[in-house]
Formats: sequence, structure tokens, C-alpha cells
Amino acid sequence: MVDLRLVKVIQSALSSGENINQIRKNLFNKGFPPQRIEESINYMNTSQKQNIPHNHSTKKKIIIFGSIIFLLMLGIIIFLFVFSENAEKVTGPISLGVKITEISERINEGGKINFKYSLINPTTESSEIKVLQEVKDSTGKIISSLSFEETISSNFDRGKFGEIDTSQLSSGDYSLTVTISLNSFSSKTNEYFKILGNPSEFSNESNETQNDTGEYVPPAECEFHSDCDDNNLCTTNSCENNECEIQQISPCCGNGVCESSESPSICSEDCQEAQISSDLTDAEIINLAVEEASTNSGAASQYCASIEHETNKDSCFIRIAYISENSALCSQIIEVDSKDDCYLSLATLDASVCQEIINPIKKVACEAVQ
Repeated sequence: MVDLRLVKVIQSALSSGENINQIRKNLFNKGFPPQRIEESINYMNTSQKQNIPHNHSTKKKIIIFGSIIFLLMLGIIIFLFVFSENAEKVTGPISLGVKITEISERINEGGKINFKYSLINPTTESSEIKVLQEVKDSTGKIISSLSFEETISSNFDRGKFGEIDTSQLSSGDYSLTVTISLNSFSSKTNEYFKILGNPSEFSNESNETQNDTGEYVPPAECEFHSDCDDNNLCTTNSCENNECEIQQISPCCGNGVCESSESPSICSEDCQEAQISSDLTDAEIINLAVEEASTNSGAASQYCASIEHETNKDSCFIRIAYISENSALCSQIIEVDSKDDCYLSLATLDASVCQEIINPIKKVACEAVQ
């Protein structure tokens, strides 16, 4: 019968690096019979040979299992790659954009609002989108809406023009919202505008924002651009950080002054074609300007602007400004004292002109006549 303890001793010796002949000799010297030694060695060798197919089977299983894992991972990578390509095509419209770049912020009741908006598609795919234009009142209620489809080509950033009929809108504050959508993705922008009432309403509204001298005083706080409206076509009104910002527009077409950068082709309202003969003296031109001032300040302004002599030109503008009651004409005067005199002459009609006077004594005198 095989001595298993002797088999373990032989295996241990082999593991420690001894060769089989040395092991035989050592065991024989220790008194183990040669037959038992050989039986144990043969048993050990037989067991190892029987275990070899088992080891090969384990390695085979490991290789098969590893191959399956590899194929699964390869399949997942391919799926993610294909999905990401399709997802890019589907989700590309997320980067579509829209913004209103221009809009008439103030318009008379019954007029039309013109606006410009920009459609943006930075992707490489053309998109068939839906465009929705909505007009809402100050409470957020939708007053009117218009929807249509539009194709935006790839790498597109271009302005589009729109128009809103306000004939069904009463005076008040409104907002325009433009929304573009594709599938479940959308982008929108909005701007505010104001519908002005009839002229009598303008006067009432204007009086509420004027001080005792008739000068416009913006509200202490604002929410919309329309809150800062001073009903002056020669100013821009905006609400920034809840405060009104009012800036003068120069040149301003419609103020009755044919300013240096204006011409009949640019602003026919202010710059009327005036037939000025080169034979006329400065005095004769001034007389022509005075005759036109009360009915056509634009033509009168052209007469004054044609005078080359600086002092005579200033005198001409002072006279037509007073006759036409148009303080904007004073801005065309070159000499500072003459310009102050022009504003001072109109102080009883418009208190705001005192702010334009440079000379402190004349400014005090201007404020005193209110």
C-alpha cells in the first residue's frame, strides 16, 4: 500500500529543488525500503499525469471565458460608437439658437411692429424647425401667435425679418417671444415693447413723469425698457439693473434740424431741398431762413447751414430756433456764449434746456425764469 506521507515528503523535497535520485538516496539512508520509495515515486508521477488533463481543461475554460468577455466589451464599444454618432445627429439641434436683434420698442396704437431676429445653427446638419411667434400682455397672457416651419442650413447664422400687426392691441406693455423647436428640443428669446395710446394719453402719461418745470423725470425703478419711455424720438430709453438709462440720439431724424451728417436723401423730413443762390448775401439768407422757420424748420436749418461766416451762421440759428420753438437748433451754434443765449431764450418753453447751458450765471438765470 502506498505511504501517502512518504509521497508528500518526496513532493516537498522536489519543491525545494532536490533531484529525484538525491531524494531516493536520502530516503534509503533514512531506512525507507527501496520498494516503498519507488511505489511512492510512481504514485506521485501517476497522480501528476492524471492531473494534467484537468489543468488543460481549466486553462481552456479561462481562455473561453476571457474571449467571451472581450467580445462583450468589443460589442459595447461598437454600440456606444454607433449610438454616439446617431445621438450627435439627433441632439445636434440642442445647439440651435434664436435671438431678437432689433425691435421697435415704441409704436403708436394700430401701427405695425417691425423686428429682426437671428436663427443660429452651428452644427453640420440642416434642420427643419418650427418657429413660433407669440405676443403676450404684461400678465403673460398670449394675445396672438403665429407658427410656421423654416429650414436652417448647416453653419447658419442669419437675420430674419418679421412684422406684427397691432391693430387689435390696446395701449400698454407687451412682449414678443420667438421660439424655435425641433423634436423635443427648443430655444427661445423675448423682447418687450410698448403700444402708445392716442396723443391725449401721451400728455397724461407724460405729465405723470414731469417735475414742476415740465422736465421729464424717469421713474426711480424700472422693470421693462418701456418703463423709461420719455416719448422723445431723439432719445434711446433702456432699463438696466432696474434703473433708467436715457441717451440722446445724434443726429436725430425728425427733430426739425438738418444736422451736419444729414441730407435730403438721408432724412427728407429734416432736410428739405432749399434753393440757395450763390449770389445771396448772409443777411438775405437769414431772412429766407426766418420766413421758413415757423412752417419748415428743416429748410430754415439748411439756409443757416449754408452761411460760411461763423458769427452770422450762429445768429441765423438763434433766430430760427426762437421762431420755431425748437431747442435742437441751438446745438448747431458754434460759439459757446451764443449757444447759451439760444437755450436761454427758450427756457420758458422747455425747462430741460437749462441743462445744456455752460455759463454758470446764464444757467442760474435760466433756472430762475421757470
